[in-house]
This record gives sequence, structure tokens and C-alpha cells, in this order.
Amino acid sequence: MERFNEGDVVYFISSSVFIKKATVIRNAGGFCTIRFSDGNCGTSGTRVRESKLYRTEEEAKKVVEQHQNANKWRGWFLHFYFGLANIIPPILNL
Repeated sequence: MERFNEGDVVYFISSSVFIKKATVIRNAGGFCTIRFSDGNCGTSGTRVRESKLYRTEEEAKKVVEQHQNANKWRGWFLHFYFGLANIIPPILNL
């Protein structure tokens, strides 16, 4: 994987849903210090792993979509499983 350099524009996924645009201000040891474009960090930055950054907004959108699709399946499964637990009568009533 190609390293990020100072000044590169990157995209970070926040809360598994929101894509935030940022600029790399430092890269060392597999971590990048980024400053968000919306100015929420003030003059400081946020340190994140390189693997959590994406070069384009499209790459980040694909990851968000994959995460949302996985959560839909998980939600359906949990609903189905716990729903059955409530309607199947117990075999032994102890």
C-alpha cells in the first residue's frame, strides 16, 4: 500500500456512516495525523491508522455501503432469531 504524504487530501469514515474530508499533516509509524476540512479540530489534528484513510470519496462510500449491507443482514438475523424464541413454546415447563 502506498503511504500518504503530508498535504494529501484523504477521506475518513466516522461512526461507520459519515465521510469526512481531511488533510494529512504528518505520517509516521503507520499512523497519520489529519486535520478535518470543516475545522472541527481547530489548529490541532487527529491521529488515525493509515488503514482507516481512503484516497477518494468513492472508496470510502464503498466501505460505508458494505458496512450498511452487513448490518442489514445482521439485523434481519437477530430479529428472526429472537422473534422465534418468543413464539416457539418451551418443551419443558420447569
